[in-house]
Amino acid sequence: MSASSCSSSGQSTRVIFGLALEGAALPSGCDGGPTGLDHIVVGPEGMVDMLEQRLGIAPPKCDQATRLLDYRAALLVVQSAAGGDETFYSQSFDVDPLGSAKVLLSWRDALKLAGWHDSGSSSGGKENAAAAPKRLGDLARVEAAYAQAAPASYQSDLCSRLERLIAALQAGLCHGVDKVALVGDRAEFPKRWREVLALLPVEENAYPLPTEPLAPTGSQLHALQSGLLGNKADDEVTAADETAEAATVRVVQAAFASRSADAAATLLQRLLSESGPDSIGLISRGDTNGPLNQSMQQLALPQIASGNRTVSGTLMQLPALVLALHWQPADPQAWLTFLLHPAKPVAARLAKQLAYTIQSTPARDSEAWDLAIAKVLNETDLGDETETANEIKRLKKQVKQWLSPERFEKVADPKVLSDTIGQLRKWAVGRAKLVEDDAALEAEWKQAAKQYARLEKLLLSSPEKLNKDDLAQVMAEWLSGGAAYSTDSRAEVGGPANYSQAAHLLVPIDHVLWWQPQDAGLPVQPWNQNELAWLEGQDMVFADEAALRRAANDAAIRPILLARCSISLYPGAADTSVEISQSTTLVRLEAELGDRAVYEAETMIQTSAEALVPLPRAKREWQISDASKLAARDQESFSSLNKFIYSPWEWVLSYSAKLRAGAQYDYRIIDDARSRGSLLHGFVESLLEPEMDPLAESDKWDEKPLPARSGSVTEETTPSSGLLETLIRRLFEDSAAISWDTIEKSQIDSWIEEQWSALLASHAAQYLCDGHEAACSELLYLAKTGLWELLQHLREADVQEVTCEERIKDIDFCGGKLGGFIDLRCVNGAGKVAVVDLKLGGLSYRKEELEKGRHLQLATYGHLVKQQHGADAHCAYFIFIGGGSLIARNRDYFESAEVPRSMIGDDEWQTCWQEFEALWQWRRAQLDAGRIEVSLGKFKPQIAPHGHWSVEEPDRYSDYLTLAGVVKG
Repeated sequence: MSASSCSSSGQSTRVIFGLALEGAALPSGCDGGPTGLDHIVVGPEGMVDMLEQRLGIAPPKCDQATRLLDYRAALLVVQSAAGGDETFYSQSFDVDPLGSAKVLLSWRDALKLAGWHDSGSSSGGKENAAAAPKRLGDLARVEAAYAQAAPASYQSDLCSRLERLIAALQAGLCHGVDKVALVGDRAEFPKRWREVLALLPVEENAYPLPTEPLAPTGSQLHALQSGLLGNKADDEVTAADETAEAATVRVVQAAFASRSADAAATLLQRLLSESGPDSIGLISRGDTNGPLNQSMQQLALPQIASGNRTVSGTLMQLPALVLALHWQPADPQAWLTFLLHPAKPVAARLAKQLAYTIQSTPARDSEAWDLAIAKVLNETDLGDETETANEIKRLKKQVKQWLSPERFEKVADPKVLSDTIGQLRKWAVGRAKLVEDDAALEAEWKQAAKQYARLEKLLLSSPEKLNKDDLAQVMAEWLSGGAAYSTDSRAEVGGPANYSQAAHLLVPIDHVLWWQPQDAGLPVQPWNQNELAWLEGQDMVFADEAALRRAANDAAIRPILLARCSISLYPGAADTSVEISQSTTLVRLEAELGDRAVYEAETMIQTSAEALVPLPRAKREWQISDASKLAARDQESFSSLNKFIYSPWEWVLSYSAKLRAGAQYDYRIIDDARSRGSLLHGFVESLLEPEMDPLAESDKWDEKPLPARSGSVTEETTPSSGLLETLIRRLFEDSAAISWDTIEKSQIDSWIEEQWSALLASHAAQYLCDGHEAACSELLYLAKTGLWELLQHLREADVQEVTCEERIKDIDFCGGKLGGFIDLRCVNGAGKVAVVDLKLGGLSYRKEELEKGRHLQLATYGHLVKQQHGADAHCAYFIFIGGGSLIARNRDYFESAEVPRSMIGDDEWQTCWQEFEALWQWRRAQLDAGRIEVSLGKFKPQIAPHGHWSVEEPDRYSDYLTLAGVVKG
């Protein structure tokens, strides 16, 4: 029985339908006129949607993600009921429930489309399940559980929708379709689809491939088309080589996608100028069009549809970022990504301060985090008392709502996750109201809120707790259901026709450009011969595999055969996930033409020389007319003293000009020498930057003291403590659970291990996350070996008292006031004092300092202790890397210290300090005269009062090298 089309308008309605036509555009040359309003191009989903609308049938009640969760629940029910008899999927399901459910649900849907009806809901069904092969019998039992537990989800699959359509069509309901132009063969479809097509007026094999070459005779494209059609005898395959500009076949290779895109844009520019947009077809997926659009924008060409960096796409990133904050241990990278996201539900200045904090102290559960929040709250001042109070209230609400989520270690409560997305939905609704004057932007926010609501319900429907992998798969299903894709740029007028797949090109066109060609792939039949034989006995009909292979082959060569004048292919570059070997089209092309059609992208890109703007030339000295702008500072630190002597130009830019690098130096929390130096010894004392010291941030600290947190954190607290400093402070504090002067090696190791997880959680939480186990073990070993070696030196020196991170300030020196933090101040049994400065690395550099008597950092601390406590302190460096090394000028205090050969004097620090003061006066006189030395090479000894202070260029890592005329690279 065939249903009537019920067409009364006299104008035909033609539906172009094919398995691979989902999302395809209307082909040019349709008979219905230039608008093509009487033509529709659809794939399977579009066909079902269109018929449901025309026949008045309700759409499905559940999306794919909900179906997946419901099917997983049914699989669990059957597995639990099996008892000692394992289901065939038990082992995989135990390891990955959602992943297994996704695969098995796809098998189930394919069976249903082929005619499987064994739900086990009747006695006959149960008998069938018992008689079926093991895997099919298990799935039949799952089907019964699925139908019983989730009827709405059970009836929302494609097969159930087709069955409702079949019933409506057989009943003679009006569908309004006069012709279905079938692209391909009925044999490509399974049983249920064939039943639908039998009830519709179908035009078989619409838009067939050409049987003869369309390209001019003698061209490489003609030869290629002849070879693909099997007509080699009728054409000369070895066509003459063609120039790049006049080539009819091009395979454009490039090391980077951007260069390949530049070549494609250059060709498009020429073809648009010569032939016009109607003669060009561009095959490219929307999610790969970013590089193409960038290159086309540079040439002022019309943009093509793209799905990158969209407002909607940006908003669709938020749920995953927000949900990632629920996991414990807290992943600093996840928190940083959330805080830096452009559309976050947290005030920008609060997020910026916390992003800077978590980057410098990679931990969510830290004093630095609490101080950062307190700092923002304390500095909030809108001028009006009531407005300020309301703003502080709003910020506190954001902290509680978004920055203090309930956290889970292994599995999460779906209701808590759903509530979080519910809050995100309410926030998006509020944002939509704020932009009501911009209709497009308002629509984006409303659409986001709608998608958040779908995810909210989806999470709430999860039948049990979710681990990280489960949650990731739920998010993937949610995104695949329509939440992920939103066009960043729609196709602009004047651009080429854009096809997202090769199969969408249905009619001949002059020039074809194919961006990153890939094979569509063939579905793999999961059933063995015995199972297939049993299924065929159940009157089931699968899609014909031979027909599917023919369709895949046709799609692979369709762009080549439909090109009249030229085809250009741009395979995946080295920086993309697409490889040339993935495309059988390119393999066949190479077989027909060899390498004669291969061109390098660089040869096809039109370039023109740009006038160079030279950097300022490096000078040995700058001169400033107003020397008063270089006045001395009220308070100095070792960091500023060091710059003043070795890099006066950098001191001027830092402290007089007050130039600062941006707050965010990187968008990643990474494990490298710099980050390890920072987390182990809080002031980044590593081999990379030996000049940095505990006062690197003290100047900012003095200018704007951080507010206290509940009275326990004060201005006197060190601004940045690393793992080792915190560990050492806990070891030497009065309430320590162990006695450092008597503890044994095994005991100190155990104690460090007990402290380690908590230390990482508050200083470097990334090392508690998966994938950092090796680095975490390496750092733990470094702490154990170094701390034990330090204790041996302290015991041997009969140290009785240790003060950690002592702050001394407002000490007089020749340039004003001086302050600093002392890592360790030790007092032995005889009352003698020693200062030990902790370093992560830089052993050889520190030895050289001691040898040449320019150990300014130790001299600075010696001077501070002398003025504060009236004691001439012994000074030493302790280097952690390499098992721990203590180096000093002599062995008067530490008998086992390593003493470098001294070239200048033999005292502790006094001579060094005296020489420094002479150098200070000399530098100060230069600045008072407006002269600023730019020390970009070796320090010039002949112009310094003390030539042995010369060092290698100290500015290698300066933020200001470009300003000084240095070209990096």
